[in-house]
Amino acid sequence: GIEFNDDRAEEQFTVYDHPKVLIYRKTDDYNRDRVRAMLTEGIDWEDVAHWLNPRDVPEWKRTHQRQNDLMLTEAQRQVQVQGGTWASLFDRNSLPNRLPTLAWLVLLTLLGLAALPLTIAIFRWLPDRGYILARPVGVLLLAWLSWMLTNLTPLGYTRGTVALALALLASLSLGSLLFRGQRRRLLDLWRTRKGLILISELLFLAFFALFWLTRWGNPDLWHAWKGGEKPMDFAYLNAVIKSTEFPPYDPWFSGGYLNYYYFGQVMVGSLIKLIGIVPAVAYNLAVPAWAAMTAMGAFSVTYNLVPKRPKGTEGESPRSTGPLRPVFFGLVGAVFVILLGNLGQVPTILLNLGEGTPESFQSTIPGLAGLVRAFLGTLEVLFNGRVLPMRLDEWYWNASR
Repeated sequence: GIEFNDDRAEEQFTVYDHPKVLIYRKTDDYNRDRVRAMLTEGIDWEDVAHWLNPRDVPEWKRTHQRQNDLMLTEAQRQVQVQGGTWASLFDRNSLPNRLPTLAWLVLLTLLGLAALPLTIAIFRWLPDRGYILARPVGVLLLAWLSWMLTNLTPLGYTRGTVALALALLASLSLGSLLFRGQRRRLLDLWRTRKGLILISELLFLAFFALFWLTRWGNPDLWHAWKGGEKPMDFAYLNAVIKSTEFPPYDPWFSGGYLNYYYFGQVMVGSLIKLIGIVPAVAYNLAVPAWAAMTAMGAFSVTYNLVPKRPKGTEGESPRSTGPLRPVFFGLVGAVFVILLGNLGQVPTILLNLGEGTPESFQSTIPGLAGLVRAFLGTLEVLFNGRVLPMRLDEWYWNASR
């Protein structure tokens, strides 16, 4: 008899577990003719396409002058086509395409340095002075400036426009150094936070390498039989990169524009467009980059919340716990956010360990029989050379659901 309103809960409850059912009842105020008029007013039903074969679409467009609001005009379509061919956008023999991982890391580092004067000005009161957040701030500002330049000026979304956005970001940062206090903060950061700078860079590279190796082991980002949303995601990313203006063209609906939120793809696409790495490769560099920035964002939050010198109890003098205490808890925060997640892999591993073991043992204690089978399966793996029967796709799909 107890009900919980979970209308705003996450999708695994509201969509998959028990979707909300709405039942409507007509009242005396309902009038069929009034509803029909409300739904049909201003709609040209002659302009609706019914059961068109793809080969008939050009003729239909020619004879139907009106287009609905999701279609590009012919002029807009021509502008989008001017984005260039893939061969002109990406030189497979270029240095970034020969050394993609190194080039990608250099680009992220340069963006972090370009944004650093801004982050130390905004977050100067934090213990890390905002250094750890410089890289994601640089990525965000590069995309936002590129997007705004494309929308508010005659410039198209080209490599030159993205480069101009980077130049504006760097100029803004360099301009802030004209102030003495800002120069002092930058020098003070290097003098007093050299250890933190080194540790945070090593941790960023470690998280990046971990997820880079994961992508290397399973680079197609595709569930073996359930598919998933990555083809849609990758198509949207390619559409953003190829478009000349915003909103991008719709890769799933010929002649239309993208009626979907797409700024996340602009953040990735601006990096790809600037450096020129082939998207099929750059996509698998963006995934570990986002994972590493997420991990270091969690590290920064936790690090900045932990004092180096906590207050002592009444009658005691404060005692120092050393400079590594915030680093330790920062790492704990990063591990909890980016590695442990929702612990969805624990039952996956236990179920696979117990697969194939005798099911004669039964218990009324919930979960005990499964744990016993998992223990027996562990012995088989350790001492009898049994291979754990885990499909690679389970590691990604199960935890996300």
